[in-house]
Amino acid sequence: MGRVTLVVSECTSRMGDDSEDLSGTTILEVPPAHVIGGSARAALDPGDLIRNLESFGRRLVSARTLPAVYDSLLGAVEEALPATRTCLFLRSDDHAEPSLVAAHPRMPCMSDAPVLSMDSLRRCVDRGTVLLLPDARFGAEAPPRRRPSTQVPTALAAPLVSEGRPIGLAYAEHGALMGGYRREHAEILTLFANMAAVRIARSQATLVAGEMGKVQHEIEIAGQIQRWLVPPVSTSIQGWDVHGALEPCEAVGGDFYDIHSCPSGEIWIVLGDVAGHGVCGAMVMAVLLSAARVLYDDCAGPAELAQRLNAVLQGQGACGRFATVFVGKLDAVFGTLRYVNAGHPYPLLVSGRKIRSLPSTGPALGIHEHFKYRNEATILQPGELLAIFTDGIPEALCGRARFFGERRLASAMRAAARVTPLEESSRSVIQRVDHFLSGAPRSDDIALLLMKRRAA
Repeated sequence: MGRVTLVVSECTSRMGDDSEDLSGTTILEVPPAHVIGGSARAALDPGDLIRNLESFGRRLVSARTLPAVYDSLLGAVEEALPATRTCLFLRSDDHAEPSLVAAHPRMPCMSDAPVLSMDSLRRCVDRGTVLLLPDARFGAEAPPRRRPSTQVPTALAAPLVSEGRPIGLAYAEHGALMGGYRREHAEILTLFANMAAVRIARSQATLVAGEMGKVQHEIEIAGQIQRWLVPPVSTSIQGWDVHGALEPCEAVGGDFYDIHSCPSGEIWIVLGDVAGHGVCGAMVMAVLLSAARVLYDDCAGPAELAQRLNAVLQGQGACGRFATVFVGKLDAVFGTLRYVNAGHPYPLLVSGRKIRSLPSTGPALGIHEHFKYRNEATILQPGELLAIFTDGIPEALCGRARFFGERRLASAMRAAARVTPLEESSRSVIQRVDHFLSGAPRSDDIALLLMKRRAA
């Protein structure tokens, strides 16, 4: 729960520099005349106050859930103060409206409006000040003072302050209290509110940490499933060396690649990048990859497959996602590659120092519902390296305006073409990107598929 320190002194100033270090604790500096004795109108006998504090402290420590903490606070307030209704309001963040989370007597909502207006209660939280009605000395908008003998509706609100930040308020009211609430009642409610604030803030932090832990665990599992979806990094194709790398910048990502052998001996090659990264991108990636695997045997060529994947992504319109995709079908014997480049970064064909690219043949999937993609074709020569990649490589950003860029990309691919095996080639490209980033984290996922036709 933390430590709550009550400082009893003759003045309300903060303790000097030579005081005990109480950082991280709640410090209440309350003049003795207002709390423990010394007042002709003291709200509680000092012994009763100490017993209430002790009882409340035990309740806070033993409470296992936040609702139990709320009930402990309201119960302690009812024992210490005359009240016909007590309530606890909390806000979810620094800008949210205070919301009712507990009330005695228990009710699903405030059936009768509180004596203090909601504007006043909001000000209590925003300013971290105590409000007392009908005594206006604490800043409440109050009616004229009544005679002490008069029974009046009266209300009291004290902020819950954790590490200097008001997180809510404790509220008490009485319909007909002789003389109304007094300053002594306000001091007692403030004391209970500060004790409860520490416990509530700690419990909320624990709950958030627990939920984040569950979410992180589920994301890690999703990452494992995503890695299981893509084929092995090294795939065996007669006469070819093949290596794939997939490195999300988070636990999961929207980049993917796939290689599928047809009964005819041709090889499907698909590599794509769903807009954005993280969980949403990973979900759309799984849809596209699963759809491609269902459609491989039904499509005559890359244009037809791209057309049907585009229709699949159009069906995911609620996600507002699109994907750049390279779709190829390779004749492994003759090296003929038919392909569609749907808005994807240009794949490179590297032979010695010569580099040629495979430009776009249409827009990204999910942009135009009825776009007719067309097949293009090229022949991969023996010894030539085909490099297909996502924009996480050329668009790797160092600082605010310096990209890895095409010149560094071409240099990295020329160097990779000279390295064997392809696993080392792939690693060398990604290492160049990381070296360029100079230790800064990647801002996008990376997928890299290398294919090299062996020399005859």
